[in-house]
This record gives sequence, C-alpha cells and structure tokens, in this order.
Amino acid sequence: MKKEQEYLESLIFFMKDRVEFLMSSIDDNEKEIKENDGYAKGIYKGLQMAQQDEIDFLRSNIDYFNKKRNSNSNEAV
Repeated sequence: MKKEQEYLESLIFFMKDRVEFLMSSIDDNEKEIKENDGYAKGIYKGLQMAQQDEIDFLRSNIDYFNKKRNSNSNEAV
C-alpha cells in the first residue's frame, strides 16, 4: 500500500508540474498571437487550444488521483 501511495504522490507532483509549464506556455502563446497575423496566428491559437485541452485532462486526473490517494490513506488507518 505504501508503494502505491508513493506512486500516486509522484504522479500528482509531475502532473502539477506539467500544468504549470503549460500555463506559462499559454501565456507565451498569447504574446505570439497578438504579434502575428494570418497563418502564424492560427498556429499559435491551435497550439493554445491543444494545451488547454491537456491542462483540463491533467486537472481531472489530478482530482481523481488525489481522491484515490486520500481514500487509500484512510484505509491504511
């Protein structure tokens, strides 16, 4: 049970780290969207949408794994 708990904690940590990276990347893309026109603007908007989808996916998984981790810690008590 301890190994599973450690795994969940590291998984959540890396997922949160990835979310932070994506959020900063979205901010950078906002600057590029404002500075570019036409095709380049569309590329950055598409990239931004894909990153937002990944953030939403990661956040839902983080919530799930947090619940799983908490339920496992309650069972161990």
